[in-house]
Amino acid sequence: MSAKNPFAKHDSIRRGGAQEDRQDDLDSLIAETLTVQEDSARTTDRALLAAQQAVQTGQQGLTQLSAQGEQLDAINRRMGDVHASIDQAKAKTDYLSKLTQSFLIPVFGSAPAATPATAPAPAAPAAVTSLAVPQNHISSRRSSSLLRAQPGAAGSASGTGAAAPGSRLVEGASAEQHAQSMRYEAQIDSGVSQISTAVSDLRGIALSMNQELDRQNDSIRRAQDQAATAGERVDNLNSKLGKILKK
Repeated sequence: MSAKNPFAKHDSIRRGGAQEDRQDDLDSLIAETLTVQEDSARTTDRALLAAQQAVQTGQQGLTQLSAQGEQLDAINRRMGDVHASIDQAKAKTDYLSKLTQSFLIPVFGSAPAATPATAPAPAAPAAVTSLAVPQNHISSRRSSSLLRAQPGAAGSASGTGAAAPGSRLVEGASAEQHAQSMRYEAQIDSGVSQISTAVSDLRGIALSMNQELDRQNDSIRRAQDQAATAGERVDNLNSKLGKILKK
């Protein structure tokens, strides 16, 4: 008769307990992996929402910059009209100065000048007042064709874009757990792709705003120069009119 192993029963119990411990560790690892994936997906959604809001804010800023740029262009056009009006006033003032001089020559005994054509003398123009020139420095931008369509709203990343990658879980996970892992991975990948698009949109907006700011800085300098020149011309006209009225 073969002798029975008195420890065989205890060995079987130990093997069974070790197997249960390994299964518990596996279940814990699977649950932890799914939790990390879920947290990553939520974080990606929050980042996508922030990026989309930044794109929307940039588009609004560029639109306002464009409107202010149009106002600045209108100011430059009006400054051109101001200089044209000054040219007309100068021509009338010069004519009045010559006409006044011809009237005063006989009084001082000089030889009478030739009688001018019998045209009614124009009324003396009123003194040109100082021009009100806008001083506010408008800092703005015209909308650029570089603007792209805004990406989709946050939270729509799930199940869109590239094909879902494989499950991140070990082979011991159930089919349902594998499917859940794949959904999380697809959501994360889609969110990252949309964030990349939003960042590209922001870059385009920033470049457009920079170009428009450079253009408007030149327009502001041109408007300032025109305003300063117009002010000097108005002062000269007022001085000349003052001398005419004192004669």
